[in-house]
Amino acid sequence: MDAFYDKHSAAEELEEMTSNRREVLGARTNSSIVHLADFHADGLLVTEMGDHYKNWCLCMPEDQNGVSDEMVARIQGIMSQNNLVPRNTHTCGARKAMFLSQQVEICGLGTPTFNEAAGKISSVVDRFEQYLAGAELGSIPDTGSNAAKIFQASNRLFTARSDAPTEQDNSFERGVDPLKVLHKLKGNELIHAPENIVRYYKRGESEGNISYEETVPGSFKTGNIVELQVSFVAIKAAMNKIKVTTRLQAVMLLSNEFSKASVRLY
Repeated sequence: MDAFYDKHSAAEELEEMTSNRREVLGARTNSSIVHLADFHADGLLVTEMGDHYKNWCLCMPEDQNGVSDEMVARIQGIMSQNNLVPRNTHTCGARKAMFLSQQVEICGLGTPTFNEAAGKISSVVDRFEQYLAGAELGSIPDTGSNAAKIFQASNRLFTARSDAPTEQDNSFERGVDPLKVLHKLKGNELIHAPENIVRYYKRGESEGNISYEETVPGSFKTGNIVELQVSFVAIKAAMNKIKVTTRLQAVMLLSNEFSKASVRLY
């Protein structure tokens, strides 16, 4: 965001959109998708995943059929950093390719609902600590003061085939690998597993009708108002530590008006 970006108006629009999205999600009953501001970690299950490389996720309590869906949270904010299409992959060797990820950072410009949502991260870490008693947990990065809170989410592009031998290898989503560089890096040792997939959408409105269409990661710019769909995962890290992180599942473009206006003024 530059000096021409109308932060005051963008913050007002963000809070209004956030309140509307929160109300829509709050009206759903028995849903595994909630607004992060309404997220309650108490009562959620910590479920172990992975065939060889163990990690854990937060899930809903089992229903009457014994099914337990992964808990997914949504949060809206202003895109402040964008690395949805990894750069400099042409200099990346196969060993480093394992750590390539799609990353995004959003801020709330001091809006109350965003700050409330970002504040729920501590309860997520607490829930994992209750389950993984005795483990040394590295928490999600500090989100800063109320006036400057940020929220970060990412998702690795690859999973080692040896860590998920039963998982299916998937094609990259539209716009993620236009030059087929990532496909070459994948080789035979890495796969683009279901857990690595990030979906991209844009919200539209015509004559009062709301629509949601698939789009490409290149559509997103700094200053856009977006919605992230994330889950929370505890993974094994170096020195036998366990890191709690946010796994990016989807990004939705809610508005690009303020970023477009900033470009025009510039």
